[in-house]
Amino acid sequence: AIFDRSFSEVEIMDVIERYCHEICPVRGQIILMRWQGYHRYEIMAALQLTPALYDRYFDSARKRICLWLLQSDKQSSGSSA
Repeated sequence: AIFDRSFSEVEIMDVIERYCHEICPVRGQIILMRWQGYHRYEIMAALQLTPALYDRYFDSARKRICLWLLQSDKQSSGSSA
């Protein structure tokens, strides 16, 4: 799994969409396609990426999105306390 199972699909989609708008549409698209179940080679072909570029984009986007998910999780649990 790309992301922690404790997050809902809605939460993950929100963060991916935010990433596409605020950071990089291409990297966001990579994450979205991977999350939807596409294989690495399908995504590289669709977005015309080299393996090295794909790996770099995927890693950086996944780290940022995981961070955002954790932050939003802390904020939502903090506000209800």
